[in-house]
Amino acid sequence: MLLTSLVIEILSAVFDQASSPRKPHYALIGMLLAIVAVLVCIWELVHNGKKERIVLRRRGILWCFYYPPPNNTLFGTFAEITGLCLGTAQCMCSAVQYHFIRHHATNPMKLSPLAAVFFLGLVVSKLVQNQRFTVDDTLQNGT
Repeated sequence: MLLTSLVIEILSAVFDQASSPRKPHYALIGMLLAIVAVLVCIWELVHNGKKERIVLRRRGILWCFYYPPPNNTLFGTFAEITGLCLGTAQCMCSAVQYHFIRHHATNPMKLSPLAAVFFLGLVVSKLVQNQRFTVDDTLQNGT
C-alpha cells in the first residue's frame, strides 16, 4: 500500500505541474489523485489498527489509540503519521491550485517535493525493515 501511495502522490504532483488555465482538467486529476493518496494512507492505518487490535484510551484530556498490553505504546509510527499529514497537505495544495486555475488566477502556492521525498524515504525504510525481519526470522528458525 505504501508503494501505491507513493506512485499516486507522484502522479498527483505531475498533473499539478502540467495543469494550466488552458488545461484545468489536469489540475482536477491531480487533486483527485491527492485525495486518493490520503485515502490510501488512512486505509493502511485502519488496516494496521485492526490487525494489531488497537484500543482507544484516554491520555490526559486527549483520546489516543494504543497497542494492547503488554506493549501499551501509542499506535502508529512517526513516519506513518507524518506521511498522513504530508499527504493531507499535498491534497490541500492541489485543491487550492485547482481553484485558482479554474478562476484563471495566479496560484500563490507552488509544488513542494517534500511529500514525494518523504514517501520515497518511507518506502526505503519499509524495505529495510522487512529485510531485517526476514533475516531475523531466518536466524531464529535456524534455516
